[in-house]
Amino acid sequence: MAKSTLEKMGPAASAALAAQERFNDTASSFPFVPVSLQIHRQAEAHPDQVAVIAAGRRLTYGELDRRSNILANFLLERLGRGGAKACRDMIVGVALERTELAYVAEQGILKAGAAFLPFVTSYPDERIKYCLQDAGASLLLTSRALKDVRPGLAGDYEILAVEELLAAGDDSYPGQVEIGREDLAYVIYTSGSTGKPKGVMIEQGNLANYVQRDEKSIEIMHYARPGRIALAMAAFSFDVSVVEEFVPLSNGCTVCLATEAEIHDPFLLSAAMQEHQVNGLTCTPTFLLSVLNIPECREALQGVDFYDIGAEAFPAGLFGKLRELRPDSVILNVYGPTECTMGCAASLMESEGEIVVGGPIVNTKFYVMSPQGDFLPIGEKGELIICGDCVGRGYINLPDKTAKAFFTLEGLRAYHSGDLASWTEAGTIRIHGRIDNQVKLRGFRIELDEIEKVMAEYPQVDTCAVKVLQRAGMSDYLAGYYTSTEEISQEALLAFMKERLPEYMLPAALLRLEQMPQTVNGKIDRKELPSVEPVQARTAYVAPRNDNERYISAAFAQVLRLEEGSVGCEDDFFQLGGDSLSAMLLVSRLSQKGISSADVFSLRTVERLAALLEERGEAESLEEIDDRERLRPHRLSPMQVEMVDNQFAKVKSTMFNNMSYLFRFPQETDPERLRQAVNEAIGNHPALAMTIGFNDDNELVQTYTPGILSEVQYEYMSDLEIIRLARGLVQPFVIFNAPLLRLRLFRSPKYTYMFFDVHHLAMDGSSLGLVLADITRAYRGESLPRDYYCAYLAAEEKLCNSPQYEEDKEYFLKAYGGFDWCSIPEPDQRESLKLEARQRRVQLPFDEEDLVEAEERWHASRSVMAIGAALQALHEFTGRRYIMSNWIFNNRLGSYAANSVGMLIKNLPVGVDMEKAKDTGELLAEVKRQVTEGIAHSSYDYFVAKDRPFLDDPMEVNYQLNINADDLAELKPFSLPLDNQYCAPGARLELEFLENDNNSGCFESEFEWAGNIFTTEKIVAFHNLYMEKFIEIVHG
Repeated sequence: MAKSTLEKMGPAASAALAAQERFNDTASSFPFVPVSLQIHRQAEAHPDQVAVIAAGRRLTYGELDRRSNILANFLLERLGRGGAKACRDMIVGVALERTELAYVAEQGILKAGAAFLPFVTSYPDERIKYCLQDAGASLLLTSRALKDVRPGLAGDYEILAVEELLAAGDDSYPGQVEIGREDLAYVIYTSGSTGKPKGVMIEQGNLANYVQRDEKSIEIMHYARPGRIALAMAAFSFDVSVVEEFVPLSNGCTVCLATEAEIHDPFLLSAAMQEHQVNGLTCTPTFLLSVLNIPECREALQGVDFYDIGAEAFPAGLFGKLRELRPDSVILNVYGPTECTMGCAASLMESEGEIVVGGPIVNTKFYVMSPQGDFLPIGEKGELIICGDCVGRGYINLPDKTAKAFFTLEGLRAYHSGDLASWTEAGTIRIHGRIDNQVKLRGFRIELDEIEKVMAEYPQVDTCAVKVLQRAGMSDYLAGYYTSTEEISQEALLAFMKERLPEYMLPAALLRLEQMPQTVNGKIDRKELPSVEPVQARTAYVAPRNDNERYISAAFAQVLRLEEGSVGCEDDFFQLGGDSLSAMLLVSRLSQKGISSADVFSLRTVERLAALLEERGEAESLEEIDDRERLRPHRLSPMQVEMVDNQFAKVKSTMFNNMSYLFRFPQETDPERLRQAVNEAIGNHPALAMTIGFNDDNELVQTYTPGILSEVQYEYMSDLEIIRLARGLVQPFVIFNAPLLRLRLFRSPKYTYMFFDVHHLAMDGSSLGLVLADITRAYRGESLPRDYYCAYLAAEEKLCNSPQYEEDKEYFLKAYGGFDWCSIPEPDQRESLKLEARQRRVQLPFDEEDLVEAEERWHASRSVMAIGAALQALHEFTGRRYIMSNWIFNNRLGSYAANSVGMLIKNLPVGVDMEKAKDTGELLAEVKRQVTEGIAHSSYDYFVAKDRPFLDDPMEVNYQLNINADDLAELKPFSLPLDNQYCAPGARLELEFLENDNNSGCFESEFEWAGNIFTTEKIVAFHNLYMEKFIEIVHG
């Protein structure tokens, strides 16, 4: 800053400026060398070194130089006006796939002295045409394939295929071309508030300054160190792609250019990273957080020692996750708007403390200023002004916008960043947000005004607004709101926008409002725009019809945090809210079925992906995994360990641990076929032949012991003897090193009987239905689907040792920690361990039709409604504000678990501040959200940390499907009562919502509670209140 300026300021302003100037010591003098010449010199020095790896091909520096020379000479001949500055400031469009040809084209353009304008090939034709015409480009370079299939790209410019230009031509270096600092290097179109994208012009001097490996540029010092093999994943229309291309190549390093398939498929990406020994990565935090949950990607990331992270705020916790992979990794938090040549600041992250973006790079200065143009003291917030050699020329054909954003400050080119910032005492910049309507979404800079202006162009839209909404644990998304005098087809509106906007700018949700919320000044109040889930484009629900559809439907729901069972066959993953990052997670879950990212992006729906599996047939890998895992012991789950603890709390009892049934089959049942079917079905499920014991580390483990169960034979006796025997059939189990299943078959002169008694350690309620269904299949002579329980156990063990487990634990502790939860009515005798079981069952006054109508009215499942009713009842009964319940998740979403018999269920919490739930609709929406989030984070058992088994149990809500009516219906069994003198309650209070087992379509509410802890009068009053609330919800 000149001395004359300081003299004109008052003492406060002078002090503030002097304080800021202490951190702007970035000047460094070096000769200007255009990046195209820098790369040419690398080719002369190291012609055989690999410059680019792309699509399985390696391009040396020598070959890159030769091919780009051919293209440069062609452009000079076609566009040149004669002389050394023949192509100065001429703009050439580039729309190429992610191959080495894209780099050849851009460097050929620079060698000719022209500027390149890059596009993503998936951009709509109209957007590409607008940008080319706005920029005055006379030429678009593309591939032969795209040229043939995109007739809509035709405009008042020439379209040429790069392959044809490279087939023959002059490959000598065009040394006659003179390139100056102020010549245009490239144009990047970003989102614009006018409703049209605006082109940012970056000059040769800007680019040369940025790529210079100078000690005052910490980013380039690490990025371009010798031996760097850097992965390039950014879209070509995004300025980070310029970083990925020119920083390594100007400094003699290697670029591994990821293809579209590799970017979207975690297995292809990790394979490419490992094959090519990638050790440097430029990406957004959102991308990293996604791939860190994928084991294969984690393995590939262990080879990465440099992370160049930017385009979004650096999230807390990411640093620790990366350091876990590799303690010596260099992690940079990089900042820089497109107008200032990619990164103009970088911070070396060394702890999980305060997040800053560092100080300015070489030949760059930062100032924090007030709206009035005053320099602010250290620590005060103001707009960040960026000055120096990094600041670009301005916006193409937008003189007013250029004049508003770009200016001169003491002889330096300066730019209004629009970012709210402050200096720290250490001389680093802290970003606090935006001062305008610009947002960053998955690394893309978006002007909400541009989207709104496109929406407003739709004929029936009166007013509109767009905002960013957040989803816990997932990427943020855009939501569009509009008013109209008549109904509008949202599909038609979205299609209209899709023709004019790139994919990343399309709203994931649309909502029609009666009127826009307004501020007192009459402006749209964005803060009051309601939340809307990104599922507005869902088709009419069609239930999955086979195992593949059910498996894929469950995977969609899990990845997108949707309610279990809510995704139909015809639902589109991306219309349900999926994006490229969540697609990677989906591919990770579906990979064992052989589904790739290309399949997900092209087929998109449950139905089409399932049909692909049908064509390919089932993969064998899951069987191989299960075969291997049957040979070793596996740790008990937290739920199973809790069962063992509870058993010790009441020895010689069955507690809730015995699942006991006595079925009588009619006379026409073939007894021998039934016996063979029973033995075959039991032998199909390893969990029924598990034994419990301790390993050498004193951990409880379960071991598959197939020889422990003998083939069952008939015992012959009269019907009366069998009925008498039933009084003593149920006995407590010895749970260590002994069978956990008792199975007996009885034959009387008239009937056949089956006694089935299994410990809850071996299976849950859903498992019983699977066993009974297998008995029916075997009786019919059908083959039985394989049970992958041991593969499931291995997958669970792997998950419990993964970062996902720690993230899930952190989610539950943050979501539910610090509240004084009321999870049960006040016990009458809190410390009692007498555990006398009590039970009450009442039929509810509604049927299946009533429930379906209620589900449609509330947009909530019957399980969510049952939980909501329990919370309402407990709130009213106790008068407490913070109400919590435990609910049972059956945990059968993946291929490992779909046909697995075993103890798979998990306890998940729902806790609500009832004062914030203004009405039933809001309560059910919150319950639904927590149910969905709970499933997504279910690797961690929130209730496993109870200090005292049984005594600290919360209220439990359990929606029990009808077990018997369908699974054995063909054999027409009759269920006989069993006496259980050893019965003790399994929880202090359990609410069960039951489908009636007589297949009548009726429903029942069953209350199980611990006698001597609660009086019968209290429980009856509470049960009645619960049913009252449930009935009110169902009947509206």
